This record gives sequence, C-alpha cells and structure tokens, in this order.
Amino acid sequence: MKPEPLSILLIQGRHATAHGFAASMTRLGARVASVREGGHGQVEARIHRYDCVVIDLGDAWESAVVVRALRLDTTVPVIVIAATECAASRISALDAGADGCIASSLPAQVMRAHIAACSRRARMRPGNARILVG
Repeated sequence: MKPEPLSILLIQGRHATAHGFAASMTRLGARVASVREGGHGQVEARIHRYDCVVIDLGDAWESAVVVRALRLDTTVPVIVIAATECAASRISALDAGADGCIASSLPAQVMRAHIAACSRRARMRPGNARILVG
C-alpha cells in the first residue's frame, strides 16, 4: 500500500520563493495548500488537517507571532523557512514554538525530509495514536 502524500500548509509572504517551494514539494509528491498571510494560515490550520505547516514570511518577528498563535490551539508540526543565516531569527522561531527552522537555500529534497521527519514524530506523540481494528 502506497503511503499518503504529505499534506503541507504553506503560509507565505514572498510570492516568488513560496511558489518555488510549493512547486518543488508537489514534484516530490506532497500536496501543498497555500495562503498569503499569517491570519489566514491560522484559520486554515484549524479547519483542515495538515501533516505540517511551513511558514515562509521572510520576517522573523512576523513568523514568530504566527508560530505562537498556531501553538495556542494546534499541535501540527511547524517549520519556519529562514530568509537569512541570522542565528537570532532562527532562535526566535524555535523559542516561539516552531519544530524546526531551515534555510531557504536548502535543496527541496532536504526540506521535504525535514517536513517528513517532523510529521512522523508528531504522529508518534501520545494522543495522536491511531487504533486499527480488523
């Protein structure tokens, strides 16, 4: 049986970068839904079930605000794409509750591997167990 494709919610700010990310993830077999701002992403993450939320807003402060808001009412894994190599922006994302913070310059296959790893760990958390009968 073929595994379900990863379902990713992309909260984007910089259209060109985000479009490239979505296209790359789709080529690698993921399903990507995309929204243009943090508030819409928070609503979307509450309404639909995603394996992971990826935030690519380009601004460390705005990304941290969105991560904190998501953490108030969802346990979905969150990965922030860092626009710079600045340690402070990465620390800010992780301190806000992100499960990972990766560089925008990473190859698509490496990004997908990070997303898949976070999604696997989330499914293994207590309370996320699935019971199969029959």
